[in-house]
Amino acid sequence: MLETLVAPAVAGGTAVVQAVGTDAWDGLRGAVTCGFGRGDAQREQAELARLDQTATLKLVRW
Repeated sequence: MLETLVAPAVAGGTAVVQAVGTDAWDGLRGAVTCGFGRGDAQREQAELARLDQTATLKLVRW
């Protein structure tokens, strides 16, 4: 059961990291924020902060 949940999570995380710095980033960032925020503005802001931190970390490493 765990494997069926891990594979999509890894694929989603990989897609997010690969999109950083590309034209797809803004669209993906918005979709992820809406999905995880579930209409809660405070939760959406927290997700935006996490995504921005991920982008910063990836761009600094490259």
